[in-house]
Amino acid sequence: FSGIVEEVGSDVKELKVGDRVTSETTFKTCGKCIYCKNEEYNLCSSRQGLGTQADGGFAEYVHIYKNTYVWKIPDNMPSKIAVLLDPTAVAVRAIEQTMTSMGGLNEGFSTTSTVLIVGPGAIGILTGMIYRYMGCEKLIFTGRSDEKLKRAKEITGADEVLNVKD
Repeated sequence: FSGIVEEVGSDVKELKVGDRVTSETTFKTCGKCIYCKNEEYNLCSSRQGLGTQADGGFAEYVHIYKNTYVWKIPDNMPSKIAVLLDPTAVAVRAIEQTMTSMGGLNEGFSTTSTVLIVGPGAIGILTGMIYRYMGCEKLIFTGRSDEKLKRAKEITGADEVLNVKD
């Protein structure tokens, strides 16, 4: 989601009322575990998420526990594009993790690579779009929804879509 800051806590210095922002999906973490210390909040066992344990983007107001989960939107970026910043960051991180496990970008990927994406949801489609931009030769999606697989093919130009139910 994206929104406009209505109020800030007394310790918040980076944001002010009226700033346009977007947010990660994290609402609150323990702040003490190894994952929090390494800024890998999504792995914290105490993590609470927006839209699950706290009101999310469809609420009139959203409370963000830590301003490190909030990002100012550049003046020239439309709000409807800013809502894609967090899911795109997740897609980029997934690709980075894949490349690291394969020995790095230069070792594990080439433009002749075949990429399989499990799940044609928003993050899967964004991941496919990035791999296409990177030049992958063959892109395959698997999933359980014919509608989502069709959308993934239309948006990314996937070479194959396979419904795992079939």
